[in-house]
Amino acid sequence: MEKAVSTSLSQSTILCIIDFTDQARRALEAAIDIATSSKSRLTILYPYRLNQPRHITDLSQWRKSIDTDATNSFTRMSEALLKDVDIRWEFKPEVGFLDDRVEAFMQKNEVDLVVMSNSLAFNNRETFLDMLESINCSLLVVPNK
Repeated sequence: MEKAVSTSLSQSTILCIIDFTDQARRALEAAIDIATSSKSRLTILYPYRLNQPRHITDLSQWRKSIDTDATNSFTRMSEALLKDVDIRWEFKPEVGFLDDRVEAFMQKNEVDLVVMSNSLAFNNRETFLDMLESINCSLLVVPNK
């Protein structure tokens, strides 16, 4: 006898956008709680700008360095949060504006919920408003406190 599993829950994806602030940690906590209770996949997106300083000559090496720093920061931020949770998750540092990265991700993946902190949304107000026009799912903006 096979156990019936709801494919709608097991196939859903939550996209959490972070910037390594305390507020982003709160948004990540909320996304993990929702992903755990709904048995959803969780993708954590860190969009960043690649503004090249004049002294940098090897742009690809500099980008790798930023990605490594972002991965290390994510590990420190999420280590305790993801330690004992039973969800599929991935961390994606990506170059670009917040709205462009979210839109590109959503074109390739079916997303059911976007989670982000209030401070991230409003510190990037123009790109946040552009993102609102392009998403076709629910949005959870986690308050700062």
